[in-house]
Amino acid sequence: MVDREKGAQDFLARMDSLASMHALHQDASNRRYYRLIGAEQPSLLMDCPPGLESLAQFVKVADFLSDLGLGVPAIYEFDEVTGYAVIEDFGSDTFTSLLNQSGDLHDSITDDLYRMAIDTLVCLHIQVKEIPKDYPDYLPDQMAEAACLMLDWYVPKLSGQTVSSNTRAAYKKAWLAVLSRVSEDTTLVLRDYHVDNLMLRKNQQGVSRCGVIDFQDAARGPRMYDLASLLEDARRPVSRALKDSMQQYYAAQMGIKINAEFIESFVSLAGQRHSRVAGVFVRLAQRDKREHYLQHLPLVISMLANAVDAPILEEPRSILDTLCPTWRDPTPLLA
Repeated sequence: MVDREKGAQDFLARMDSLASMHALHQDASNRRYYRLIGAEQPSLLMDCPPGLESLAQFVKVADFLSDLGLGVPAIYEFDEVTGYAVIEDFGSDTFTSLLNQSGDLHDSITDDLYRMAIDTLVCLHIQVKEIPKDYPDYLPDQMAEAACLMLDWYVPKLSGQTVSSNTRAAYKKAWLAVLSRVSEDTTLVLRDYHVDNLMLRKNQQGVSRCGVIDFQDAARGPRMYDLASLLEDARRPVSRALKDSMQQYYAAQMGIKINAEFIESFVSLAGQRHSRVAGVFVRLAQRDKREHYLQHLPLVISMLANAVDAPILEEPRSILDTLCPTWRDPTPLLA
């Protein structure tokens, strides 16, 4: 087995860096981050194991977003072959930590942070005129397949029964029909856009105040997807009042109306994401032994249940109810 930590130290040595590495909490990916103590400027060492994570993709997307004026980390050094990079360190002020400090109140701090997040999306959606051809698609077929993670991991773990290929195909077909109706307006979607991946940059102005991380999976997808990801956060409840307020703020900034089409797109994309993420959380716990992700299941399943109550999601809801009548209660998986 390759010793990735020693490889990181060797990478620093080749750079003539005397900084020491302090491991940070690992996210849901295979990447690892180390804060570099004693570096010339605030820096992180990012470890992207080749074959599991693409450093080239991270660099490509970072350059693209930086050119748009978004607050992404500068990349100081990188080696695509070994999968190591030294990038700008934004510090520890994630939007999540700042919201925790405010006590989750719908106050001026909360409004300011979410407005910054919306401003970044508006900048992205207005600035991107054409998506480079070498970016992947995250369109109805890919999204419907991703929604099936609910049936691949969550339902079998809850029910103790494997889902048949015919039922899985029907579930995918149901989502494909829904998503084909709401996914015609496309842009670049970052795909993991929520407060855990946003950071306050106090020394910056405008859109750059909102530091964006974890964007390497950016793809061509439905314009409303990242808005749904932000306001239907699988790890953090967002109040109805805040959600309504931020939807209205986004619509005003984009010069569009909140109509039936807007609401259908939002709820459909939120539901698709919840169906995918519920499966991802169980997969992380079962396959990767990261059991702490199960603590988020009650919220994401609750939001999925709310989403599929919408008439447009009647077919996916019917399949889930028939397949696993107890799917709305993840309690047995939390023991």
